[in-house]
Amino acid sequence: MEKLNSLFLLMLFLSATAIAAFEANISNKEIAFPAPQPTSDQVKFMRECKSLMSAECGREIFSYLFQNVSVSLECCLDLVRMGWHCHSAFVETIFTMPQYKPNAFAGIARSYQIWDDCIIHFAPNA
Repeated sequence: MEKLNSLFLLMLFLSATAIAAFEANISNKEIAFPAPQPTSDQVKFMRECKSLMSAECGREIFSYLFQNVSVSLECCLDLVRMGWHCHSAFVETIFTMPQYKPNAFAGIARSYQIWDDCIIHFAPNA
């Protein structure tokens, strides 16, 4: 009888330990949900936006979001011609990607800054 009680207590202890470890493991992890897939209209819009800016200027503005680099007047003009809706759509897309998400706060602030700086130079000519 004593062996049975000892075995029961051991099983109870092991079960409680396993449950506690499982719950601790779950609470320390973020549950990752897959990113929503863009609609065909969104893809079409982004392609149209992409066609309004050279690849070189796209890289220059992308670099500006993360580093203290300047943007050429030519690329500023491309940005203004592309328009706010395209610019903000690209910025939103960039900062929803897991590798760029940690820099979203500063990068989005810089996206507003580059837009404002470029608009000051080119709004009357856009």
